[in-house]
Amino acid sequence: MQGKKDYQEKLFAHFKLSERVPKNNFHRRLKAELDLGFLYPLTKG
Repeated sequence: MQGKKDYQEKLFAHFKLSERVPKNNFHRRLKAELDLGFLYPLTKG
């Protein structure tokens, strides 16, 4: 298939979600306290 794309300017040239999330955010604090690293080897397959 062949198509034509319409050019649209990007709204954000540089965007990091981590910079937009407040430091006291619940999920940010949970990640700091909860170590789920043991799940990776158990679910690798």
